[in-house]
Amino acid sequence: MHRCMGIVEILDHITEYLTPREALQFALTCRIFSDPGLDEVWHTIHSFEPLIACLPQDVWREQKMIVPSSWPEEDDEEYTMLHLVRPLRREHIARYLDFYAPRIREVRFDPWYGTRTPSIESLHGLQVLTGCQPGVLSPLLKRFSWYEVEVAIGAYGWDYATQLAAHMSLFLGKKIEHMTVDVMDDTPLSFQAATHSSMDRCKTNLRKLYILGKDAIGRTFQSITFQALEDLELRFVPPTAINDLAALPMLCRLDISGIEAEDSKGSPLNPIVANPNTFSALRSLEVKATQPHNIHYLLRHLPPNRGLHSLEWDAIWEKNSVEDWQLFLKALAAHYKCFCLTHLKLRGRPPTSPLRPFEPPVETDPLQLGLEPLFKFGSLQTLEIEMPHCIALSPSIIAKIPSVWPALHRLILAPSTPSPHPPNIDHTHVLELCQKIPSLTWLSVRFDASRITGEERFVGPPPKLRLLGVGRSPIISPSGVTSWLLHNFPEFRLLITERDYGEEDGDVFKTRWEAVDKGWRAERKQASMFK
Repeated sequence: MHRCMGIVEILDHITEYLTPREALQFALTCRIFSDPGLDEVWHTIHSFEPLIACLPQDVWREQKMIVPSSWPEEDDEEYTMLHLVRPLRREHIARYLDFYAPRIREVRFDPWYGTRTPSIESLHGLQVLTGCQPGVLSPLLKRFSWYEVEVAIGAYGWDYATQLAAHMSLFLGKKIEHMTVDVMDDTPLSFQAATHSSMDRCKTNLRKLYILGKDAIGRTFQSITFQALEDLELRFVPPTAINDLAALPMLCRLDISGIEAEDSKGSPLNPIVANPNTFSALRSLEVKATQPHNIHYLLRHLPPNRGLHSLEWDAIWEKNSVEDWQLFLKALAAHYKCFCLTHLKLRGRPPTSPLRPFEPPVETDPLQLGLEPLFKFGSLQTLEIEMPHCIALSPSIIAKIPSVWPALHRLILAPSTPSPHPPNIDHTHVLELCQKIPSLTWLSVRFDASRITGEERFVGPPPKLRLLGVGRSPIISPSGVTSWLLHNFPEFRLLITERDYGEEDGDVFKTRWEAVDKGWRAERKQASMFK
């Protein structure tokens, strides 16, 4: 065996790529591989099955349980409840506690994962045996995901699912850094109390937290102070909770959805003056809301002299207009005095589903979104604007982009729906952007490709462009565009012919761009065969 296989860090790196079954086989190969392999086998557990497997089988009495299905067309659920037939003793769980429990780093409890589960009385016996010590079954646990109550009720029934939450403290020690909580308004009170208590107990070391549920979010941040929390994801956020979130001292990343306006104070162009002491460490903000103008409810808490590094805003509402998004950009530019934003992604799209497919509007907004307010953010490396509205791209704007955003890596400005507005730029402006912004690797714009002959050649060092999005750009000659791509973009790897919508209307431009995609791939494949 090579000497490097005796280095623990190398073995740990190898086991990260193994499935649990492969990791077990790896652990059984030799003594050197035993600990790294078992660490990976026990890294993540999804049920009580690993614990049950380590206990003597003669301490249990099995009881087959049937949970009636809530849907007539589905079968009833079956599982095995394990009842203690004699008291547990320390020697029964000594091997688990000493040899396996310290290896567990993540618990993602899934009621459907195992077929056997201890009774509530058995779990209570475990708590008594271990002195009701929190986290005794996984003392070095880092990540914990609470089970979904509705799923547990479907698997085990109401009584067991609601009482189980109180016994999750067996896994929940103080070393947890990442927790996921799903608590809706109709969640049983016992589950709400257990999740709240766990967050309060783990608040000292908690670094990342995900909470789903409006009431749970409000209660949590009103009563618990998270001094070390760095990453926070919230779903269905009440506006009143923003004040509490703004006071988190170490929060670097905030991802929220469902926030809605409840009052009319302030406006996108005249927001309430922000408190310079709020969101003191925030660098990344991701928001999902119905309307762009909800941003002024957050701007009032964002210090203007400490700018964000990353902002993503996803507005899902069919009535969002060009004016709404233009006010959004103006409000953003007017608020900040520190222009360190490097990543900006704006997405506006109507809600869709298999039952409600996207339908292009009969009457198109004649206005186009102007990018001028964003010119103040000269450090941008990524700019993505995906929405049904057209973006005002003219030769003069293209000429300014390299000077205002010289460090761009990704520029996505193609509309997410087929647009009736003809593009004002052509392939020469695409070459101009690639020539003047050497770092640009991903470009997505609508441009007039109808005048490409295939004879055009790039002057200077070849561009680094690897991905090109064209949307519904006008095109006449697929062969000419194929030649243009092959001769001007040596690092090119992917042609994106379509964005989110309009994939099945089969117009001629889409067909021709698909021919380009097939053509350049065939040429590249043939060229690689002769290397």
